[in-house]
Amino acid sequence: MPLTHTTTFRARFYECDAYGHLNHATYLRYMQEAAFDASAAAGYDMDYYEQVAQQWLIRETKITYLQPVLHQQSLDVTTWVGDFRRVRSRR
Repeated sequence: MPLTHTTTFRARFYECDAYGHLNHATYLRYMQEAAFDASAAAGYDMDYYEQVAQQWLIRETKITYLQPVLHQQSLDVTTWVGDFRRVRSRR
């Protein structure tokens, strides 16, 4: 089983739409932040990427929304690297 990392977020007012649901773009920001946290926990923080003059990016996402996250609710985002290759990996 791959090493997992979980980051907990709380939906803030400005991240929600008029119905009080977490905005879809915020899910992407949460996933990106969780990936940065996981990378740092594994010893590859932003200082490391600056030193080696590299960066990573999100090329593709697929999200299935099962239920809305409402204002002030907590959301656990768990990430892991499922496939790692020379110039790419898959979370």
